[in-house]
Amino acid sequence: MLSVISASVLISGCTAADKNTAPHDESGKSAYSRSNQSTQSDQSVSVSEGSSGLPESKSETGAYNKDKGTLKSLTYSNLLDTESQEEVKAALVDSGIDENAIKKFFDSVNYFNSNVDTESLVQKGFISSEKLSPEYDQIAIQQKWAEKNPDFIGCNCRITTFTLLKDLIKIKNSSSDGNSDTESDFLTFDISAVKNAPESLFDDEQMKFFKSVFDEMPTTKSMDTDVHVEAFKKEWRKRGVSFDESSKARMISVVFNSDLDDKQTLFIGHVGVLVPGKDNKLLFIEKLAFQEPYQVLKFDDKSQVAEYLMYKYDVEWDQKTAHPFIMDNDSLIEGYGIYNLNKN
Repeated sequence: MLSVISASVLISGCTAADKNTAPHDESGKSAYSRSNQSTQSDQSVSVSEGSSGLPESKSETGAYNKDKGTLKSLTYSNLLDTESQEEVKAALVDSGIDENAIKKFFDSVNYFNSNVDTESLVQKGFISSEKLSPEYDQIAIQQKWAEKNPDFIGCNCRITTFTLLKDLIKIKNSSSDGNSDTESDFLTFDISAVKNAPESLFDDEQMKFFKSVFDEMPTTKSMDTDVHVEAFKKEWRKRGVSFDESSKARMISVVFNSDLDDKQTLFIGHVGVLVPGKDNKLLFIEKLAFQEPYQVLKFDDKSQVAEYLMYKYDVEWDQKTAHPFIMDNDSLIEGYGIYNLNKN
């Protein structure tokens, strides 16, 4: 059973295709929205071609105009070596993140890296690449992980981010069921991962908070991103979600609009932690998917963070849903822009 789940989350992970957790129709097929069918299909192509980034067909047809932004290359690490880990650890400590949370994060990093094929990962320090979405051998990584972890699908972006920031996120209105009035099956894989992890990740109270932060939320039908930004803020206020603004650490969320079963919702399809690093750089810390690598990237400013995330995740064509948007804690990120020229 787990091997089937592993195959499905290999592609989906923390992206828009995470809506794989949606209800199934009578034929047993997932009832995806058209927008998420497009996203999953495109990412399946990228895996089969050995690429984890934007499918070649999209870059060739000019879906993204890179001249509109300032991001021409990426500098990144997969935290395989002590030097890169120490650099990131120092930045996390300086940002006010609890040392126990940092230890648990690096325990998860080291567990993952010791349980997968690391040949396609950065072996030491940080490297630079002109590719705006680093490529990894996802099949080799997933196969070795599944062999060693038959009951644990791994940690994804939401679990990783909450591990680091849970003490800096405040929840006022969490119910005994974890925000039961809006709870859905969107977090099914996340909950399974937490329950089956080799070491405890969250206690019961923290899991309630996790659901309040990350469960999908209602919105109205609109192609106007501003409408959805306000709906997102309103729902978080209703759930009592707020952030410790005295910390330098920021939660950066990619929020998607779905029309699954004609139900308009918003969900955090990808998320990571942004902290100041050395040499006036920003470090963006992310787990790409359950069985994809940990990745830390260096940026000059938040505009570049937003550009990287939109390049990677705004990949739908001609759909009736709005573009994804990027939240910096509970506000729209500075420098947010739309680079997908094929979506009206």
